[in-house]
Amino acid sequence: MLNNSLSFHDLSDGERGAFIGVAEKRMLPVGFSLYKFTGNSPFRTSYQGAVTPWWSSVEPLDPSDPGLVGTLARAQRLNCTPADLARARAAVTLEWNTMTGLERVRLLIPVFAFVGRCRHQLRSNERDPEQGAPIHPNVVFIGGAWQVFIPNLSWTDIAVDH
Repeated sequence: MLNNSLSFHDLSDGERGAFIGVAEKRMLPVGFSLYKFTGNSPFRTSYQGAVTPWWSSVEPLDPSDPGLVGTLARAQRLNCTPADLARARAAVTLEWNTMTGLERVRLLIPVFAFVGRCRHQLRSNERDPEQGAPIHPNVVFIGGAWQVFIPNLSWTDIAVDH
């Protein structure tokens, strides 16, 4: 099974650092539905030669996770776009993703994934060309949303879900 022998501590510092605390390793079954706001199809988006590993769950992962339906309703109540809400809560830095569309997929194989809450991230990775320091080091997206990290996904492991 995909990622069976992988532990949270095997992930890179950046991958572990995207979570608040230690993410829980969970088995996700065939048919499990995932989504993300993205500017690219996950089939065209490459992450170290594989499909992007960063997702949100369509169904809530925890009582504090609104899932996709709850996220869409919350955005409407806040009078903002769902992508803007997702960017702030999932802490997606501006340079990482344009978040212009919603992509839904379902798993075609069972996988082990890391599930937890997003740590805050800088709003932008833009750096001062002379100092190398972040231009706005105190401007962050708050994070806190639930996220699913599935390393080693391939294009044959997922299907577009309509």
